[in-house]
Parts: sequence; structure tokens; C-alpha cells
Amino acid sequence: FDCVLPTRLARHGTVWTTTNWQQFTKIDLRKSQFQTDNKKIMKNCQCPTCLQGYQRAYISHLIRSREILGLRLATVHNLWVIKELMQRLGRSV
Repeated sequence: FDCVLPTRLARHGTVWTTTNWQQFTKIDLRKSQFQTDNKKIMKNCQCPTCLQGYQRAYISHLIRSREILGLRLATVHNLWVIKELMQRLGRSV
């Protein structure tokens, strides 16, 4: 379990998504396909980044422009995904 992974991935424009909490996907927001993607990072996500309405396209723009806010928003999302996963694992025992 790598404690720096959520921030390292975010620093390179990558965020985690999941639909069922059993299989995860990484999304590279630096890719051009996300420049016009107006969805939240992850459907039904309760992280502060998604709750405040930040869209993939905007975060992609920030990351491509090397704005620190983009890295922070991606980091917050990745940390929330890890926290939520750990809570779900704890409840399942």
C-alpha cells in the first residue's frame, strides 16, 4: 500500500474512478478526450472536488496549464477514493 500514490498520480493528471467499488479505472485527464468532458470525475462521487461541481474538462485544462489547483483537485479526489475504499473494507469485515 503506497501512501504517496494518490498524490503522485494526481501530479501526473491521473484520477481513480469506480462504479462498483470492486474494480477501479485510472483516467488520465491530460488526454485530449477530456478537454470537452463536462462530467464529474466519478458518477455519484461525494468527494469535495465532485461535490463542488468541478468537471473533467476544467480539471484537465488546469492540469494541462500546469495550474496547481488542478493537481489539488485531483489529489483531493484520489484521497477520498482511498478513504472510502478503506471504510468499505472495514465495514465488510
